[in-house]
Amino acid sequence: MRRGEIIDEFVSDQCIRRLSKPDTIDLLIPKPDVVDIRVLNSQRIALGERRKSVLKQISSGRATEKEAEEALDDIAEQLRAVDTEIARAVASDPLAELVGVADARAWWHDEERTLARRRAVVETLMTVVIHPVGAGKRITTLAAAADTVEIKWKRSAT
Repeated sequence: MRRGEIIDEFVSDQCIRRLSKPDTIDLLIPKPDVVDIRVLNSQRIALGERRKSVLKQISSGRATEKEAEEALDDIAEQLRAVDTEIARAVASDPLAELVGVADARAWWHDEERTLARRRAVVETLMTVVIHPVGAGKRITTLAAAADTVEIKWKRSAT
């Protein structure tokens, strides 16, 4: 018997290990006809910093809420546009969002990362085959799961 959580943990660990390898960049090289996620992420960060700056202006009394409202609306509109572009790029290649990510484990466990998002990465990278463990056996560790869960990699860095 296996708990589903141990399989999820094993598969997650395998994905993180693969995405942490030095040659992973070869899996993630943006295609020429696809938007560069690194640029979009940089724009998103810059817009977030601009938003913080405007809010600091309000909190320090250097600007009124009315004065900042237009700037905040503009920033929100630009963020929506950037998020839409990121969503389109990720829909065409689930690994696109990982371009430029330095810490695969942190990316994987980020609370903004949905189960559906992680599932799309798993489905892009691998096929998971779960073998029977036999009657009365319990799989409770990652090492034991490794003996009964087969990973067939779909993408290779060649």
